[in-house]
Amino acid sequence: MAPAINLHIPLLLFYPNAADANTNNVIATNERCQHLMKSLTTTLTHFYPLAGRIKGHAVIECNDDGAEFVKAGVTCSLSEILEHPDAEMLRRFLAIDQSDSRESATSPLLLVQINLFECGGMAIGFSISHKFADTSTLSLFINCWTATCHNQSNKLM
Repeated sequence: MAPAINLHIPLLLFYPNAADANTNNVIATNERCQHLMKSLTTTLTHFYPLAGRIKGHAVIECNDDGAEFVKAGVTCSLSEILEHPDAEMLRRFLAIDQSDSRESATSPLLLVQINLFECGGMAIGFSISHKFADTSTLSLFINCWTATCHNQSNKLM
């Protein structure tokens, strides 16, 4: 029996540079990435199956292998991407190649790619296994991650 295709739901969210013009973009960007990674770890405790792997065709093994978190640099400004969007190019902002995803015991259920632009802008690419989630679940996850980010930010101040 051939392996089933593991469908992932992709989503890209774009954020302009929110840093003060006097702030060093590299430092601000690295701090944001660290904060996003830490808050993602906290959020996954509420969605713990996302840190597991698919076993067989219908079971999620909650083995705490983790979600995939990728940080990528983009050598242009966010405005250049938004002014001339290209589907092939936008796929590069996702941590998974949608055209050739095969199900395996080693594939993460959640993949997050933080794309950092030269201007300090950012695009967050999500790919979540459709075996675990639909768009409503992905929305709930993102809202929870956002709340966690804000709560942790408030504690830092």
